[in-house]
Amino acid sequence: MLTGSGLSPGGPQQGVSDSLIRPLSSSPSRLCLAQRKDDQVVEDLWEPGEEEVAGVLTIVYDHHQRELTQHILDIQHRQYVHVVATTHVHMDHHDCLETIIIRGMPTETERLSLEIGGLRGVRFAELTGASKVEN
Repeated sequence: MLTGSGLSPGGPQQGVSDSLIRPLSSSPSRLCLAQRKDDQVVEDLWEPGEEEVAGVLTIVYDHHQRELTQHILDIQHRQYVHVVATTHVHMDHHDCLETIIIRGMPTETERLSLEIGGLRGVRFAELTGASKVEN
């Protein structure tokens, strides 16, 4: 049973047998290699090309910066990248964290990231490639 991680599957008392969990972690090196292969496939998809990609842009910004929120929204509503969903969190009195799930061509999604990240008042911007990996 996994303990101390906050992600305990419940153990035998909740119907999850340890025998079901051990095989998943029995070969860390094999799992690591498989993950590296999947990561490389995603990275390759993000090279300029004709394949549509998906990703998550995470930003932290000062919501007191004049007109910043409107500029972020204006950039998101442009037609070259599809904004699938956003999540907005008030971190403290000044800062907001937003995750923006996007879909589009690699160069256009990166352009969106650079445009938003370059706005005055944006403290952090990171685009994470999260394209689906075919098996």
